[in-house]
Amino acid sequence: MYCLFEKIKACRAHLVAWSKSAFRNTRTRLTEKQQVLEELVAQGYESNRKRINILRREINELIHHEEVYWRQRSRSIWLPTGDKNTRFFHQRASQRKKNTIEGLHDKDGVWQIDLGQITSIAEEYNADLFKAQTQRHMEGVLEAVEK
Repeated sequence: MYCLFEKIKACRAHLVAWSKSAFRNTRTRLTEKQQVLEELVAQGYESNRKRINILRREINELIHHEEVYWRQRSRSIWLPTGDKNTRFFHQRASQRKKNTIEGLHDKDGVWQIDLGQITSIAEEYNADLFKAQTQRHMEGVLEAVEK
């Protein structure tokens, strides 16, 4: 049992060291790569195209890793404190943003906030959108269609 415990402890230490080397210095690596990219672009895009594209991919990957890190970090902080069946937790969990239309611009460009005006603006817009329009010059269209 002691041997297994020591192996798990050593594995944890190795994982912590790996995490520090792989993820902790993301911000500095990102800054360095952005500076190199700016220098290469200043030298000329055509002569350094391949290296510029590789750097852009690496920068995007670093940005993605940083976003994932902070998303996981926020969850690890939220989960222990958030799910305690408290009033605060229920307010945060049940807080929803509802999509509402506060107002619309009418044909004259005036902002309308009255519900009746919003309704009539939406009805007019849809009526105009789906209204059949007559085509005057159908000859060109008919010539393009096979008989």
